[in-house]
Amino acid sequence: MSPIKAWLIHGLALGMAVFHLYAGYFGQPEAQVFRATHVAFAMALAFLVFPVSKRLKARASAASDAADLALVTLVAILHLYILRDPQGLWLRTGQLTPVDLTVATVYLFVLLEATRRAVGLAMLVVAGFFIVNAVHGDVFPGIFYGPPHAWSVVANALFLGDDGIFGIPVAASASYIVLFIIFGQLLQKSHALDFFMNLALILTGRQVGGPAKAAVVASAFEGTYTGSAVANVVGSGTFTIPLMKRLGYPAHFAGAVEAVASSGGQIMPPVMGVTAFVLAEIVGVPYWNVAIAALIPAFLYFLSIYFMIHFEARRLGLRPIPKEERPRLWPVLREGGHLLLPLGFVFWLLSEGYSVGYAATWGIGLVFGLSFLSRRTRLRARDVVDALEESALGVVPIAIACASAGLIIGAIFLSGVGHRFSELVLTAAQGQLWLALILTMIASFILGMGLTTTADYIVLATFVLPALVTMGADKLGAHLFAFYFSSISGITPPVALASFAAAAIARAGLWETGFTAMRIGIAAFLIPYMFIYNPELTLKGSMAGIVLVTARTIIATACLAAGVQGWLFRSAPVLERLALLAAAGLFIWPDLRADTLALALFSGVVVLQLRRPPALPVTGRVGGAGTLMDRWLPARRLARLAEAEVEQELEAARAGAIKPRVSGRESFGQWATLTAVGGVFAWAGFSHMHILKFNAFLGLTLVLAFGTMACCARRAS
Repeated sequence: MSPIKAWLIHGLALGMAVFHLYAGYFGQPEAQVFRATHVAFAMALAFLVFPVSKRLKARASAASDAADLALVTLVAILHLYILRDPQGLWLRTGQLTPVDLTVATVYLFVLLEATRRAVGLAMLVVAGFFIVNAVHGDVFPGIFYGPPHAWSVVANALFLGDDGIFGIPVAASASYIVLFIIFGQLLQKSHALDFFMNLALILTGRQVGGPAKAAVVASAFEGTYTGSAVANVVGSGTFTIPLMKRLGYPAHFAGAVEAVASSGGQIMPPVMGVTAFVLAEIVGVPYWNVAIAALIPAFLYFLSIYFMIHFEARRLGLRPIPKEERPRLWPVLREGGHLLLPLGFVFWLLSEGYSVGYAATWGIGLVFGLSFLSRRTRLRARDVVDALEESALGVVPIAIACASAGLIIGAIFLSGVGHRFSELVLTAAQGQLWLALILTMIASFILGMGLTTTADYIVLATFVLPALVTMGADKLGAHLFAFYFSSISGITPPVALASFAAAAIARAGLWETGFTAMRIGIAAFLIPYMFIYNPELTLKGSMAGIVLVTARTIIATACLAAGVQGWLFRSAPVLERLALLAAAGLFIWPDLRADTLALALFSGVVVLQLRRPPALPVTGRVGGAGTLMDRWLPARRLARLAEAEVEQELEAARAGAIKPRVSGRESFGQWATLTAVGGVFAWAGFSHMHILKFNAFLGLTLVLAFGTMACCARRAS
């Protein structure tokens, strides 16, 4: 990478993070300008970080860098055109001048190229298909047939329309997601993961299968502030997977446990994955409502994995973590217990009705201040700069995916495909909600092969979810249903990056790990159906109803886990396993007769199990279809993709863990630089400079960002 390109990446990333921090503390400028600036930062960084082609990069690095810099310059020119007269530009919506139309056209193509690089070819194909469909709908068959539209109409709708690029998904990305990613990065730099891992080992280490259960608990903690399945796998898996293997778990099972547990982090309140913020915007409810509705389903998700691990540990006869290897409670709390306060404070602010952005900014300030209470968690100036830069780089694929989702939504709104697709789902399901739910789940898994969680959910929300609501499903419950399955598509082969990342760390077969993860997570597949048919699981209804339905769901989850694993209190023969699986299915239906039959089946199995003498543990499963597929279907491309993801995350983890010694003079200079920058921004904020003179403020942001990067010398990379 050329020095100019590296300098641009560091400066623009820091500038993007500080820009959003400033907007969070002092208020956002005009909405469309703010969102356009967010997308411009993301596109520029996408062109700098993701090469135009890996082959071109390897063969002609200078030509590749030149193409990237040319596109960054083009992004700057396009954004300057927007900033030149934003009010006038948006007032011309529907009556674009030739120059406006040219800018809009170029902007769309630049965004599509950024999508190809940062999100992937699948998202580009989906967005491109619906744009072409909006222009030439009269040449498409079936539900895609519709009236054609002039390019000027399409470009206007996608570039300036409320449902276009700068619509609801980008609003969530710009307003909330960046801030919560900064919040999570600062927690990581404060060694929060070490604290949560030690806490998980304390809570579960004495139990059978303690390392695997610790992975579940640690991933639940870590997921509240990262929201990334692969990041969770790397963060906690580098510790838990070797520990599980050492205590007797097969390598593929250890990797699968970590993959399933890490995927659940995206649905774990109070700080869920980034898609939850988009969901709140699309549904039109406060984020707090989403977090509360997801609370019991998230608990049940991790409980289902816990059951699967417990039964597997009993079946294999695995032992707890030795006492000498378990951390002690009070030293752990003394070193890192204060890191729980920011999470609790953010949750309290949300519960009191404060905005998501307000809660995030206060959480960031609290993490920064509390980090100095312990030498272990103390932040250095370099850590702060790195956290801001890594946060911006981490949000780039999310922001580009949200902008591309705006293209899809805008094109669908023009062509009317969304309405026709909902009618098709209604027809295919023949008015049966259960069948429509199964179709939605299958569609989520198919979309998850090529799209991110956020893009997967947005496509489902546009096409399928209106049909579910029409059939009688609760609106928020239907969106949570899609969000739930979009989140766990990372453990469903053939494209299961969370499973493949865990397999790379465990040194196990890709397919064997992936199919084992599906088996472990299969109990979790039951839960979304439960909260669709039982809205009490989303905390709707009386307290007695909520408690009753939750208890019933816990039993159903235990039945499914025991039926899949073939172990409850003893080894379960085929008939007992079938009875347990039937009981789990019957518990889904909110009907007294079904519940009675399910309880009878479950009670009968329990009685039979307790009357039978204990059986010796069996050896772990080896071989099987997964091993054969690893042998005959190596899937080298998927393996390389997973390994690249793992290597990237491991590199970031190593960079954060290795803190080189910094001289007192250098440290003082870095803190002095950050203090000066903070003082300038505080002065600008209190004088409302960013609202009255936005262009001047943006220029000031970039100047100070590049100046900070120059003063805080970066580690060699």
